[in-house]
Amino acid sequence: MNRLDSLRRRLKRLKTDAFLCTGRTNLRYLTAFTGSNGAALVSAEHAWFFTDFRYKTQSAEQVKGFQIVVPPPAKDLFKAAARVAKQNEFGSLAVDANSLTVAQFEDAQQTFQGIDLISTREVIESQRMVKDASELAAIRKATAIADAAYDFILARIRPGRTEVQIARELEAQMLKLGADGLAFEPIVISGARTALPHGRPSTKRFERGDLVTLDFGALFGGYRSDCTRTICVGKPTSEQQRIYRLVRDAHFAAKEHIRSGGGCRAIDKVARDLITTAGYGNQFGHGLGHGVGLDIHEGPRFSKLGKGKLAAGNVMTVEPGIYLEGWGGVRIEDLLVVTDHGFELLTTAPNPARIPVV
Repeated sequence: MNRLDSLRRRLKRLKTDAFLCTGRTNLRYLTAFTGSNGAALVSAEHAWFFTDFRYKTQSAEQVKGFQIVVPPPAKDLFKAAARVAKQNEFGSLAVDANSLTVAQFEDAQQTFQGIDLISTREVIESQRMVKDASELAAIRKATAIADAAYDFILARIRPGRTEVQIARELEAQMLKLGADGLAFEPIVISGARTALPHGRPSTKRFERGDLVTLDFGALFGGYRSDCTRTICVGKPTSEQQRIYRLVRDAHFAAKEHIRSGGGCRAIDKVARDLITTAGYGNQFGHGLGHGVGLDIHEGPRFSKLGKGKLAAGNVMTVEPGIYLEGWGGVRIEDLLVVTDHGFELLTTAPNPARIPVV
């Protein structure tokens, strides 16, 4: 009900009669519904949840605080929501532009004819940025599972094995440890391929001297974790150590500025300036970090274009990287929750001063 109350306060500021929620992730956040077909209509006084016959029993179990409407099979959810909106004489209705295609919005204009549709952005997403206790508990569990899987997989990496083999074993271990699924498809890449920030595992075999990027996360209770570690197969070179230390220094320098009220762009700049001064600014082409929750990439965001300030309860990644084409790359990523006076580190996978060696 707190989430409904928060949404209603936002509707008051938007000066609209109701909000239509259709995006699957936003719908789960607002209603706890995990099915594939649903919509919610929320006004200052009432809340309705619409779904089809397949989810009649499931919605009754999961969705609380909403009047559940299951229209006949021949009617779609937009039409059912429009009927309720017109019965309640709503003059305006906010819709989430991020969750509707152009075609869907055009259909809604026809279906809700006579009601002023107001296109809004990130009404629910802005609520989702601050995690409550139950959300943090799920993220902590997802992080703990991934961290334990990292400990397991290090012993599996050796010359001759392939990126795909390690990726599949990492996935299987997270599931074995209790994950509901994967936060995203793991990145396991090696050698010169580590210069690919989002490279996919291949049949390449690990060789001595290879850098290896492991970027992975677990899914638990609908919530996700995210961690990246760079390791070396055998003794690293002095250049590999130097680039690693630079990335790690940028990682920890940025963390020193993380607290409620900290500017997202300013925190990104701390790490970016350090890397740029060392001559690698053009090789750090992505943002410093992002929010994590029901989606693997949420707001707020640490980047050159980052907006706003941090708030207690934001769950953020910190992941600077340097990528040198033909040579390889280094990225180090931790997950943390912002507090009033700093942050709580969620990731427990070791983050040593020198490259971990396998």
